[in-house]
Amino acid sequence: MVESSRPLRVLVYSDNPRTREQVQLALGRRVHPELPELTYVEVATGPMVIRKMDEGGFDLVILDGEATPVGGL
Repeated sequence: MVESSRPLRVLVYSDNPRTREQVQLALGRRVHPELPELTYVEVATGPMVIRKMDEGGFDLVILDGEATPVGGL
């Protein structure tokens, strides 16, 4: 089994707190036994997404294409 000392960082963006919660519940704390645990950073606004992305350090970014006012498929 491969182990990492660093959890995987996931940015979850949606203007809807319930949507952010559903994404985290769907992924859970660990997507596979051989992968590190997931830690989540929740973001509710477009400008904060840009700020966090500029800071970097995310392994996965999930963006809500239906978020208002910044979104779009």
